[in-house]
Amino acid sequence: MSLSGLLPLVGQTEQFAVLLNKLRSPRAKASVIAPESATECTVATVWSHFDAPVFVLTPNPESARKLHDRLFTWLGDDAPVFLFSESEDIPFERYIPDRGASHNRLRALAAMRGEVKGVRQPLIVCSVNAASQATIERSVFDSSTHVLGVKRTINLDYLINRWIEMGYVHNPTVEIPGTFSRRGGILDIYPVSMEQPVRIELFDDEIESVRYFDPGTQRSAKTIRSVTVTPAHETLPRLADQELVQKRLGQMDLIGTSEEAQRRIPYELSRALAGEVLDEISFYSGFFNLGTVFDYLPAESLMFILRPGSIEETARSQDRRLETLRLAKEKRGDVPIGFAQPHIEWGFISDVIDARPKSAILSPWGVDSKNDDGPLA
Repeated sequence: MSLSGLLPLVGQTEQFAVLLNKLRSPRAKASVIAPESATECTVATVWSHFDAPVFVLTPNPESARKLHDRLFTWLGDDAPVFLFSESEDIPFERYIPDRGASHNRLRALAAMRGEVKGVRQPLIVCSVNAASQATIERSVFDSSTHVLGVKRTINLDYLINRWIEMGYVHNPTVEIPGTFSRRGGILDIYPVSMEQPVRIELFDDEIESVRYFDPGTQRSAKTIRSVTVTPAHETLPRLADQELVQKRLGQMDLIGTSEEAQRRIPYELSRALAGEVLDEISFYSGFFNLGTVFDYLPAESLMFILRPGSIEETARSQDRRLETLRLAKEKRGDVPIGFAQPHIEWGFISDVIDARPKSAILSPWGVDSKNDDGPLA
């Protein structure tokens, strides 16, 4: 059951009218005092009356997932609500992560860049844990995203190599996001930003048709004019800013590490930079993930900060934990001094929050802020 019918009535109340009027100013800072149980109603009401993307920063992953799920109750199952979830990367450890979390993050980024079909005004929910994990640069995301439409001429080998550089994996059949296949003059691809995969049929080097298809039955379905292909991985060594990558590599000091680390780390980094796909590329993501989720927020967007004191406490605790882990790993010689990690410290996040043109603090308690006129609800 959707409670969306109540939102116009809630938005007409005196308190919400004052809040919404203030948030429509070119630069707006506001505070809202509301019980935790009213969080999703408040966020849903503001979003439904706000003609721009809304970004909600929460204190922890659990609060982000809970808010994300409950927003559908207020906005309906088809609402453009996205969870920029925390990735499953384990700092300083080698493993092959499940790509599901990364795909959720990339889909949220695509929504903020206007690359999810039918979504103009996304509502993004993000924990401070997720926001502290670096991601693909916005410039790389934008420059690699491309549209393939009917009648367009393509260079097939170039296109396939481009997809691989963007993180797509070649499979015999396409069943999950982030994969593609080629069978003669047919290309199947499942863009991370889409709900369904598409089948591209070629006549020589010209696109003859583009269709959705069912990944279960592999049967073609509705015809469409074009498909937008966005990056399928956050860590793209070949596409990252090479000058900045080299700068980070130059800050790494292998002296004092184990013999295996001295041999293995330079070898694997050189392979990644040469375009080879590494199963454990997440271990090196600190060298190549050079962007933040905040880079994707349009200037006109609104940022909600839920319980700012708890957000800061979580972020500072995470900073301390990762610094302790880093020192222990360096002492044992497992990682070099200066080994890059894709972690964004609280100081940077705090500065970004303060610099946002439009933001609103939402808390069950009063908030004192030098930029705020006082509680509005």
